[in-house]
Amino acid sequence: MLNESSFENIALKLSATQQQEFAKHKEAAKAINVFFINFLLKEMRKTIPENGFLKQNSGQKFAQSML
Repeated sequence: MLNESSFENIALKLSATQQQEFAKHKEAAKAINVFFINFLLKEMRKTIPENGFLKQNSGQKFAQSML
C-alpha cells in the first residue's frame, strides 16, 4: 500500500523537472481531497433533521456554509 513516505521515496529518484511535476500532481491531489471532504460534509449535514433540539440560527448556518 502506498503512503506519504512511499511517494517521497519515489520523488527522490526523479530528476529536477520530474520532481517539479510530481509536486504539482501532489498539490492537485490534495486539492481534490479537500474538495471531496468538504462536499461530503455538506451532504452529510443535509441529512440531519432540523428539529427543536438541533435548530441552528442564521449565524451558525452561515459559518457552516463557509467550511
